[in-house]
Amino acid sequence: MRHLSDIRRLPSEPQGIPGYSELDLRLAWNGLHRAEISLIGQNLLHAHHPEFGPPTMRGEVERAAYARFAWGF
Repeated sequence: MRHLSDIRRLPSEPQGIPGYSELDLRLAWNGLHRAEISLIGQNLLHAHHPEFGPPTMRGEVERAAYARFAWGF
């Protein structure tokens, strides 16, 4: 869980960026010999949120989920 407060004003422009809270989650299982299965979710509280930068070039970070299988030898 993380919270970023709003940026009320940027030096190059009068408008800022709203604050937001987000949640990342990882569930893993090590039940197999030298192997791990995990489910990962990122930015689960909102579909997207803006990042720092001018509005015309500002990117949006989107929600993501994926599964992972890792095996060591």
